[in-house]
Amino acid sequence: MNDSPYKSPTVVDDEADKVRTIMGEHSYQVAQQLGWATLAAYAQVGMLTVLMLTSWMRDQWKAEVVQLVVMAALIVLVVAVGLGLNSVRHLAGAFQYDNKKRAMLLFLSVIPWLAIISLFIVIDQARHELAAQRVPLAGLGVDWLELSRSVNALFGKTFHEPYPNTEQNQLYNLAFCDDTHLAQMAAIKGSIPWPTLPDLTEANHSWEDYAGNELVDARVRIHHCRLLKLQARTLPPLQVLAVIWEICGDENPVFLACYRRGICIYIDRLGECAMVTTPAPELSEAIDDLLAQADQWLERIAEYNFPRPIPPSNTNARMTLVTTHGTRVIEQAYADLYRHPDASQLLDSIEEVTQAIPDDPQERSL
Repeated sequence: MNDSPYKSPTVVDDEADKVRTIMGEHSYQVAQQLGWATLAAYAQVGMLTVLMLTSWMRDQWKAEVVQLVVMAALIVLVVAVGLGLNSVRHLAGAFQYDNKKRAMLLFLSVIPWLAIISLFIVIDQARHELAAQRVPLAGLGVDWLELSRSVNALFGKTFHEPYPNTEQNQLYNLAFCDDTHLAQMAAIKGSIPWPTLPDLTEANHSWEDYAGNELVDARVRIHHCRLLKLQARTLPPLQVLAVIWEICGDENPVFLACYRRGICIYIDRLGECAMVTTPAPELSEAIDDLLAQADQWLERIAEYNFPRPIPPSNTNARMTLVTTHGTRVIEQAYADLYRHPDASQLLDSIEEVTQAIPDDPQERSL
């Protein structure tokens, strides 16, 4: 019988293997939970970013799309938070923390995310308050309008090039009055006769007064209405400010944009551009009749809150109604639209406008 107090080398090796196995499993569990916690953190940051971008873009997206994105982001965010808290709980168990330390660790894990969510809410609310109080945006060191425009550009191209000529493409994109920067540059350069927009960051500048004033150029009013809607401010009564008609031809798309007070932009099938800012009575009457016809189509056409789409296909025609409350778009095959019984008067009005546009260059602004 061996009464030696020392264990044999074989027994020591077996115990060392057990210790290494236990330590290995412990390290693996810790690493695994750290990995899950990191993944949960990335998911939470991503979903908070999605919610912030959705807040900025909610005026450009349909309500159904906003609800779908918000619900999906919130579900993923809740799952990620639960996964993160579960990982923290397992880490606390791996380090053998008592209940008091576990509760403190979970509490400290939640605080940063509550702070981030609160900051997000404060920033979004401040954006609306600053707009409502007309605080000089440039004085804050942040150009919120330019930032909004940059965010919008991430979700869709706003400058399309359906024509081979630079002037044609610039005139085409200006006509929609959805790019403030492009309009300001056109007015400054003077290559295209375009109205000068007021300083939109000026504290004393009243967006509401410009948007609702019948005497202001309709193109300027459209820009102000878009900015009011973007900032969730009060809009003037619903009114059609412009009718834009597009048909893709064999050579160049036919493009017609008519605004209140008789202003129109026209690009014919040959690609020749025309802009009339001081219309003759015949043209002014034809444009007024077209806008009156468009009023009857308002209830039939849904609002379009997405970034401006590419020009219609070769067989389609598109009518865009720009109102004080937003944009409404209808696109159909031209043959179907031409045969539509309710569209005959509208198409006749469009034809009357194109016929009334003067051929004499001296009667045009462009």
